[in-house]
Amino acid sequence: MGRLTILRDLAGRHTAYDVYDLWAQSRDGSVLFGWQTAAGGNHTFHLDRNGHLHPVAVPWSCDDAAARWSAADRDGMELRAEHALGIGGDPSSFGVCVTHAGKCADFSEEGVSLLFPTVCFDDAGIPHVALIRTEDVENADGVIDQHNSIVAARLEDSQWRLEEVADLAYGLMPKNGVWGYPGRRRQPFLVPDDRGGVWLLWERKEPHDGSTTICAGALLGRRFVNGAWQDPVRLIEGYMDFAPDEAGVIDGRLIVAAQRAVPVTATGRGEVMLLATEVDGAPALAEETGWEGWRSVNLVSRRYFEPQTREAEIGGESCHLLFGDPHTHSGLSEDAEGDLVEMLAYARDRAKIDFFAITDNDYIYGGRLSDESWRENMRRAQEWSENGRFIAVPAYEWTQAKWGPVTPQHRSILFESYDQPMLRWWDAGIGQADDPFDALLSWIETTDGIMNTQHAH
Repeated sequence: MGRLTILRDLAGRHTAYDVYDLWAQSRDGSVLFGWQTAAGGNHTFHLDRNGHLHPVAVPWSCDDAAARWSAADRDGMELRAEHALGIGGDPSSFGVCVTHAGKCADFSEEGVSLLFPTVCFDDAGIPHVALIRTEDVENADGVIDQHNSIVAARLEDSQWRLEEVADLAYGLMPKNGVWGYPGRRRQPFLVPDDRGGVWLLWERKEPHDGSTTICAGALLGRRFVNGAWQDPVRLIEGYMDFAPDEAGVIDGRLIVAAQRAVPVTATGRGEVMLLATEVDGAPALAEETGWEGWRSVNLVSRRYFEPQTREAEIGGESCHLLFGDPHTHSGLSEDAEGDLVEMLAYARDRAKIDFFAITDNDYIYGGRLSDESWRENMRRAQEWSENGRFIAVPAYEWTQAKWGPVTPQHRSILFESYDQPMLRWWDAGIGQADDPFDALLSWIETTDGIMNTQHAH
């Protein structure tokens, strides 16, 4: 018998593309698991100890595991961690604030960002924290990227002891860029093991440079037990968007909710699966090379090229030139990474550009930009705009799900004000004789927006 068991295949019970924030919790031999949908609905199922699946009439959902904070509770003792810009005194980097037993501890490192903390108590009641460490790096070709790793911390003798325990250099770019991934590359998990210690879990894309729509994922893990970290192992392969059971490893078995990997269905994200894997005997993660040659770089203090003049005459008019990026994606797009504030801080303080637009897709690979997320985009853009220093432009990418070599498909819509609606592609002429793109053009005329063609589609 193999290490991996499929507890339940949810094929036919949902739309594969419309799955957000998977979660799973086991208790007394049964499992509750579920997800959210684009419309804000929740789907919850109960797998009882006899293997029977029951829809839960009153849906329940966990907090978004990708949020900026994480919390755990044991015997009335709360453990909470949250990332924020400026913790530790560096206004251009993120730090993490950890609260335990009413005492606060700040984790920070000058010039480095600490993000996406996760927390848990081990079986002995010792608190543990894991977080992403993000450092700016540059290679010999002048390519600038960010090197991510995972830092773990545990409370011993009233002192937090931190150490780097997982290298995520697998995500670094070569000179030619790599594609996106709809899984969770920068979201660590910490879960207890009832035999002692904790497991650090993280997901990665395989192959590293595979297409966004033709790739799989792997769930990797590393156990801390008896005061030491064991070697990292490969727990599950061929799935993506992993959500491990918050109860952790029980009797050597870990329950995980996930989606089928793309190659299995050949349509993008696959069906939700409830899996169980035996953690003992998992194959070791092979030592990897090819990521050498990157060095740390301080982008905040770096001086960039300045144009000799910022004035130009265009059409007989004198214009002031600004330099910026009108097309980027955050983690709100299915194929990208990044917190909104993280990206805005990078654009202003590290890239040092004059203007910046986060143009998340209204629809891509099954992911939909919600009205709530769009309002957050506009709010953050307004919050970060500062006359004479930096302009954050409220924007999104209109993305028609109609692939072809000619059909206009991808267009950035950039607005002047911070209270504009969002017209998604399925709202533009759907069910009418007119082409959705023509409807988009007509709609833009009713707003203060403009359209930008950012790539060939």
